[in-house]
Amino acid sequence: MPLPIDTHIALALCMMLGAALYSSVGHAGASAYIALMALFGMPAAVMRPTALVLNIVVGTLASLRFASAGLFHWPTLWPLLVGAIPAAFIGGSIDLPGSPLRFDDNDFSGGRPSHDAPPTLGQHNEAIREWLDS
Repeated sequence: MPLPIDTHIALALCMMLGAALYSSVGHAGASAYIALMALFGMPAAVMRPTALVLNIVVGTLASLRFASAGLFHWPTLWPLLVGAIPAAFIGGSIDLPGSPLRFDDNDFSGGRPSHDAPPTLGQHNEAIREWLDS
């Protein structure tokens, strides 16, 4: 079920705020994007690639801003890249059983009962309203 346009706008504004806060300290914000998309009820199959693309874009922009401000020390970067890039490819090539986000898009449950999708932001709001009205 597609999200209403006002929910998309609210999600976009929250993600912009998350990107601004994370990038101000040199991070790209993937954890914020995934958490926000889960709260807004996005399917896990949409969250992963969206968070990856946003992480690459925001990380690149933050790096360029830090470099243009003279806060980037290039001689420190090269040894990290020599180890990090091959390690990322090796880690990415490892095939794990099931999805790391084990809700709403696969059958693997690791021997546990099946996982339901997390509640959406609207469901949280309804629960809070019920609690306040009681």
